[in-house]
Amino acid sequence: MQLLTSDTVVLRRRLSDCVRKDVVALSNSLGGKVFLGVFDNGDPAGFADADAALKNVSDMIRDGIKPDLTPCVLSGIEQFDDRKIIVLDVERGVKRPYFLSDKGLCPDGVYVRSGSYSVPATLESIERMIRESDGVSYEKRRSTSQSLTFENARRMFEDDKIGFRQPQLLEHGLINSDGLFTNLGLLLSDQCIHTIMVTRYQDTTNLSYKIDTEFSGSLFKQIDDAYNILSLNNSISSELHGLFRVDTLAYPIAAVREALVNSVSHRDYSFSTGINIKVFSDRMEFISPGGLFAGVCLGDIRTGFAARRNPILSTVLEKMRFFKGHASGIPQIFESYQDSKIKPTMKYSKNVFRMILPNRNINPSEVPHRSKLTREAQSPEESVMAAVRKFGSIDRRQAEELLGMSKESTGFILRRMAARGDLRREGTYRNTRYLANCL
Repeated sequence: MQLLTSDTVVLRRRLSDCVRKDVVALSNSLGGKVFLGVFDNGDPAGFADADAALKNVSDMIRDGIKPDLTPCVLSGIEQFDDRKIIVLDVERGVKRPYFLSDKGLCPDGVYVRSGSYSVPATLESIERMIRESDGVSYEKRRSTSQSLTFENARRMFEDDKIGFRQPQLLEHGLINSDGLFTNLGLLLSDQCIHTIMVTRYQDTTNLSYKIDTEFSGSLFKQIDDAYNILSLNNSISSELHGLFRVDTLAYPIAAVREALVNSVSHRDYSFSTGINIKVFSDRMEFISPGGLFAGVCLGDIRTGFAARRNPILSTVLEKMRFFKGHASGIPQIFESYQDSKIKPTMKYSKNVFRMILPNRNINPSEVPHRSKLTREAQSPEESVMAAVRKFGSIDRRQAEELLGMSKESTGFILRRMAARGDLRREGTYRNTRYLANCL
């Protein structure tokens, strides 16, 4: 029998921790065999006590690899030139990616075969394996981060008299049947990678940037923090009706709450872009990644048609009393404006959904008209120059909003104008602004 190392064949002289990496790599790739007690050149070395070695490698696979890979590995002792070797027949796993239990679901713990070597997997390949084995539901996929804490979520669950032990985590979808954290667990953890940005402007245009605040952590915490800052920007108008003063909030509390929670519960978390809430003098805009759910139109959701992109997250938020009932959010927003002359509007594209709440305390006829630069200018460069002359400077994000172009295209235009001498650049990275050389 002649043995040669390949993408499906591994030769190991001794039993070491490398064997775990090889088994993980084969199970995450095409499968194959590991021959233990064999030199690199294919000659047998054998084991003095093959039975003990077989037990050790079986324990290593059972205790040192997750998810459980033992059903996919057949192990046994074979005779090779009068010497006893161990052969592991590894199938391609059905719960990929498999990983070293002490390293976790990360490149240091996930291995794949590359030619004759077992090498760490990239984050992209880990995410691809998760999608392939777990299906298309983002919430149910295994999280690529397994070092999660839940200080905020634990407090929320316990305040609602819901336990936060493994049975409850499994019931609410934070872990799967293998005890691994899901993406829903990641969203509710203190390490959540998605954020909410609240940006406040001085007037009605994107060019009047004032200040922004980014919220991170558990989605529970982000909702609370974002709602608090939106409440601080919800001004009150007072009018005297006879002997009594009548106070009116700029935005109905129910509308703000439902628009915020709706953005969180229905956004597409496969996008890295966060939720952006823009507060202008005449409106609030809630912009969330992900267009309308497949097969749904604006008229459907206006009437309360139920179509949830993240049904498990929505159920958890409902249990935590962030919203009242199934598919009631959008109708509540419009009902809260029933006595107002101006109504909320909804806009969407393939990848973005926008809910716009008008300020009830501003008469639309008194609101300064928004910039007509895009219509008046003959080219993107002229639009940018008009904005710079009016406001003194512009940054890449403001130019992107003005032109309605991608970040890459907008950046190219600004760099070209700077190279041509029309603009001069000041600052670095996020603080970069473009000013006209001659205003």
